[in-house]
Amino acid sequence: MMFEHMNQVIKHSALRNNFRNTLMTAATRTSQKIAFDLFSKVHHDFNQPVIQVSLTEVCFPGSSPTVDFLISQGLVLLGASQSVEVRWLTKARIASSAFTPGDIVYASLISDGSKRYVALLMDLLAFNDKVFAQMVFIADAPKGNENPRAVTWAALKGASCAPLQQCTFAEVKNLSLTLLHPTARPDAPNDVHFVSW
Repeated sequence: MMFEHMNQVIKHSALRNNFRNTLMTAATRTSQKIAFDLFSKVHHDFNQPVIQVSLTEVCFPGSSPTVDFLISQGLVLLGASQSVEVRWLTKARIASSAFTPGDIVYASLISDGSKRYVALLMDLLAFNDKVFAQMVFIADAPKGNENPRAVTWAALKGASCAPLQQCTFAEVKNLSLTLLHPTARPDAPNDVHFVSW
């Protein structure tokens, strides 16, 4: 995670320079960023999500299908007469990347890093101090640089209409997410190719 953060810092520094001395500009800006991060103690809460809330509502059992599904999965403990404050998010920044509902990501559980999936982020929501990602797994994704097979534009469109029962909920602190950008190629118009950064 820290390597990816430093990679993003260096790329950011290299892209924003005067192009007279790219190496010197990137090195100077990187050292300034590291010094500022150490001064402001950013690294202490590096993996703590920073959220942007679009809507806050109080939900009771039976008032929201999503909350009822989370209760049935054991992710939210709520009695029959209790309520919970749900914050629906427009954006969550996790480490050095920001994610919004509708993004396509590589997702894997930190506890089981051997499995990786191409997933569609359906929604982001927060209960108390926990931030959850609602995802639909589209396909298994191999490790390395090769593109996942069997991902078509129809599969992406179908994932966006998936019912709640096909969704997977996971707390974002237990996830490793990489933002993907789908692209098309003339030689395979039905297949989706992904670019990540």
